[in-house]
Amino acid sequence: MKILLIVVAIIAVAVFVFFMGGQPPLRGAGQLAASLCVVLGHVWPVFFHFHGGKGVSTSVGALIL
Repeated sequence: MKILLIVVAIIAVAVFVFFMGGQPPLRGAGQLAASLCVVLGHVWPVFFHFHGGKGVSTSVGALIL
């Protein structure tokens, strides 16, 4: 299950970077914003009334990229 969360975070950030086109001024800030949104979405999910987990696996996946 933790591997799946890591893969989900990698895919989410990679899709964002792909659609940004790799533009250098915005790539780093955009990658950081996408990673932050992915982690916060796993820590405080809307569907579970903002009661979530730790987000450790998701953070690892977001930091890989």
